[in-house]
Amino acid sequence: MGKKSRLKKERREREGQKKRKFSEERNIFEPLLVKVIQFGVILALFTPLILSSKFYFPFVGPKSLYFMGIVQIIFFIWLFLILNHKEYRPKFNSIFLALLLFLIVLVVSAIFGVDFSRSFWSKYERMTGVLMWLHLFGFFLVISSTFKRVSDWQKIFVVSISVAMLVGVGALFEKAGIKEFIFSDRGGFTLGNTSFLGTYLLFNAFLALWLFFQKRDWRWRIYSLIAVTLMVPAMYLQGARAATGSFLGGLGLIFLLWLAFQPISKKIKIVGKVLLIASVISVLTAIILLFIPGSFVHQKFGELATQARFKNWEMAKKAFLERPILGWGPENYTIVFTKYFHPLSLIHI
Repeated sequence: MGKKSRLKKERREREGQKKRKFSEERNIFEPLLVKVIQFGVILALFTPLILSSKFYFPFVGPKSLYFMGIVQIIFFIWLFLILNHKEYRPKFNSIFLALLLFLIVLVVSAIFGVDFSRSFWSKYERMTGVLMWLHLFGFFLVISSTFKRVSDWQKIFVVSISVAMLVGVGALFEKAGIKEFIFSDRGGFTLGNTSFLGTYLLFNAFLALWLFFQKRDWRWRIYSLIAVTLMVPAMYLQGARAATGSFLGGLGLIFLLWLAFQPISKKIKIVGKVLLIASVISVLTAIILLFIPGSFVHQKFGELATQARFKNWEMAKKAFLERPILGWGPENYTIVFTKYFHPLSLIHI
């Protein structure tokens, strides 16, 4: 073998050793990075418990900053992960494309809206501007790419349900008048608002039901039932009527879907499908009647909620007709309210 051939062979061997070493290092860091990301996701699920009296808005501001901080950390770790491991890159499915399209429309609406600064940054009282949506989309990319198995998602749901149980217990103690659990005169425990509390508990109540039907172990089923029996009374007693009604309606819909497609008997399936169609028609009819002044549904909704909602709907309709394509931009409803609100309309409320 000539000298040149021997040198080429040695160079190839050195390059091969470097590649193998680099591959081994990548394989060593891969599980560590994944675990760090998973731990960060778990920490993010504790967001509802975060509050601080040092903030002018002690409920929303601290939670949002906490969540966005965690998302930024795990997102950049995920970027480093996908540079070396293709299997953790996002999959272009229908959910991904739908969320991406929504985000694009939201950004374009903010750009061509009436106040881009407010649309992008929002305010500490709400924190739901484009900046938050970018973080939410980043959070989606991370968890959808990193949590691949059903068991991985079950772990997320268990943590989320457990945190929701703590919130539910705290809300019940707050309703009982225990001072240590009262953080706001508007209720809602650590969320500071009964509507926020109800929406949060609603999602986790259905996650608990999903876990109940997924797990065969009776201990998990007892855990799920305890979670539901804590969260639903907390929603109701805190006055989250929309969330309570949505939970009952969701249970009814799940039962009708099961009745229409699951039983072995064809007769039961037919009955289930008839009931399901009748329910859909009834709900659509109620929605139509809701927007017809003087109808029973319209009047009943005004009694249960407030007549002021109808005035807001009228203003929103006028604003939509003025800018029907991309709207006024997210977080700019205060501008709509100022422009279309008429003080004399309060006389009829």
